[in-house]
Amino acid sequence: MQETGVVNFDVRDGTTRVDSHPGLQEGFAEVKLKDLSNQYDFISLRVGIQSFTSDFRGLIFSDQEPGARLFGNFDSTRYQFNLACFAMLEKDTNSGLNSMAYRHQQVMIANIYRQDFIKPGYTIQASFHYDKDDPSFQYNTDDFLVRPAPTGNVQPHAIRSYYYGLTGDGHFGKLNLTHAFYQVLGHDRFNELADTAWISMRRWPPWNCHSIRIGCATGSRSSTRPANSIPPLEARAASAPSSTIRTSRAASSAFGIARASR
Repeated sequence: MQETGVVNFDVRDGTTRVDSHPGLQEGFAEVKLKDLSNQYDFISLRVGIQSFTSDFRGLIFSDQEPGARLFGNFDSTRYQFNLACFAMLEKDTNSGLNSMAYRHQQVMIANIYRQDFIKPGYTIQASFHYDKDDPSFQYNTDDFLVRPAPTGNVQPHAIRSYYYGLTGDGHFGKLNLTHAFYQVLGHDRFNELADTAWISMRRWPPWNCHSIRIGCATGSRSSTRPANSIPPLEARAASAPSSTIRTSRAASSAFGIARASR
């Protein structure tokens, strides 16, 4: 390994190492609470460790965590909704699987989808995320500090953040469109809370495909961290190097145009 902070530095472990970790990624009970119509509209409740992705691309939350989720649809399945609350678990460092250790973080999510919005084939979604991340101090299984982030002023701190989002996915005729906008509000004196936007457009047919992708994220001007300290679009990592609630910590932008032919 040429990178630092990847494997345990204890030379007594040798140069060839074997690691194993059992993890429970899914285990839940589900009950249908009510049928709302004869058009397959319903309300159900699911409790336990479950997979959940909060928007079309999993930009903010996509994970397998213990929690409770109330979900269903109405108006002949044109509307789908989710109300969810998760208690986040620590992740195994090397496999990324769930451990049974509580991370002292709760995430609450509400979203609603509307199919065939404006025109058939396009779906719009509005969502709200609340991240309650309490102060904690964590070394991963390779004995590296991962929380709080080992840069700058290393001090455990709490995050209270609110994500307001509007996303869409679908097509208008031959134009495929995927877009997202999130405004992030909250409090963390060591982190800039921000807004972020992302859009992808593609024109069919696929043998003469034109696509455009644009991304932008902005940081708070009142932040105490310099603009050149650019960690990834993630909150403080758990035992594994990645987490699921993501916040923008510095200004960045991206623009791309691609054309594929065959």
